[in-house]
Amino acid sequence: MRLTPTQVSRLESLEAELDAAPADHRRVIALKATGVMFAASGVTTLERDAAAARVVAQLPSGWAKQPELAETVADLLAERLATDRRRSALRSALTVLVAELRDRLPRLTEELERTLADPADTDPAVDVLWVAAVAHSFPGE
Repeated sequence: MRLTPTQVSRLESLEAELDAAPADHRRVIALKATGVMFAASGVTTLERDAAAARVVAQLPSGWAKQPELAETVADLLAERLATDRRRSALRSALTVLVAELRDRLPRLTEELERTLADPADTDPAVDVLWVAAVAHSFPGE
C-alpha cells in the first residue's frame, strides 16, 4: 500500500494523540484514521462534495450552529455514498493498513484492528467504520 507523506504524517499524529488519550477516548481518535483511507472506497472528492451539498440543502437553516446535527449529517452522507463494494473496499484497505503499519503505529493499528473485528452493519448509517471514513474524509478532519 502506498501512502503519501501527508497520509503518513496524519497517521503518526493520531498515534501520538493515542499516547496521551484516556482509554475510553482511544477508539474515537483511531476512527479518524479511516478518513485517510477513504479514497480506497472509490468515492471521488467531487462525488462526496456533491452528496454533501445535497444533504446540507435538506437541513433546516442554522443547522451548523446545532452540534447535535453533525452526527445526523454524517449518517445521511454515509447512506448516500454507500454501496457494498465501497464499504468492503474501505474495510479491505484498513485491514492492509493495519497489517503493514502494525510495528510503526502499534496503538493506532490495535484500535483499528479491534474495530475491524466487529462485523459491518448492514445499514451504512450504523457502520461505524464507514460513517467515520465519510466524516473524516473532508480536509481539516
